Amino acid sequence: MTRRLLYLFVGITLGCAPQKTRAPALPPINLEYQEERTPCTHRTALRLPFFGDLHVHTSFSFDAGAYGNVLHPRDAYRFARGEAVGLPPLNDAGETSRRAQIAVPLDFLAVTDHGDLLGEVALCTTPGTDAYDTARCTAYRDMDGGGAFGFGVLMAALDPRRDPEICGEDGRQCHVAAAQRWQEIQDAAEAAYDRSEGCQLTTFVGYEYTNTRAVSNLHRNVIFRNHRVPERPVTYYEAQRPLDLWSGLKSDCLDDAGCDVIVLPHNANLSNGQLFIPSYPEAEALEDEVAIAELRASMEP
Repeated sequence: MTRRLLYLFVGITLGCAPQKTRAPALPPINLEYQEERTPCTHRTALRLPFFGDLHVHTSFSFDAGAYGNVLHPRDAYRFARGEAVGLPPLNDAGETSRRAQIAVPLDFLAVTDHGDLLGEVALCTTPGTDAYDTARCTAYRDMDGGGAFGFGVLMAALDPRRDPEICGEDGRQCHVAAAQRWQEIQDAAEAAYDRSEGCQLTTFVGYEYTNTRAVSNLHRNVIFRNHRVPERPVTYYEAQRPLDLWSGLKSDCLDDAGCDVIVLPHNANLSNGQLFIPSYPEAEALEDEVAIAELRASMEP
């Protein structure tokens, strides 16, 4: 569908198809920005279609990194703006051998690297860390060693535990490394966000919740409304049920003034029919089920 036809389609669905009589004056535009910024020049009360992506991985993700992705979140936003980025395979000098570029820049983007295993991937791919030469990290860096599976299987466990050889017995090394990467994700989104009147690119801070319990994909992309985000992502390590994710986000975000979030389930075809099942764990009465349903609806409308 061409963009011209898309605009016409949107116009018809909004009941504003071209008429022979003069159209009524448009209502005033009610701007509700979440921050102090310059209003966008190109805007209309009838709204506009925008094109973007809310599911993007970089080398920060355990699967994309294992498959050869070498890009930083900053590079993902550069790509969204229409700039060329380098792709593997790498040459003998460690430089990318191919280039990729889109013809039409995107209007919005969220980098949604896996919040789970952020620290593990950082430690396994940074020479000099205590974890770098461990068996799991060495296998992760081997393109033929099934690194994505070696980490991904941890997210299928009913009671997930961090690898003490990588994270330390108390998990602190992975928590510290993950916090650094989470900050980099936020910084990349902030640096790429166009707050000028041109409004060329809107960025969102986000991550992917990687619940693969019993090898059923219950993954969610978690997208925050603005720069007010939790100190760390709620991951499968802390939340083995979707209810725990919603409850954690309510506590860490919705109960904090200025923070707002939406949760987007994806890949239902790999969920063994479980992604959208109504579930009311620990509910003892109808009122409990109602409360859980309302929480889920507020997170996943």
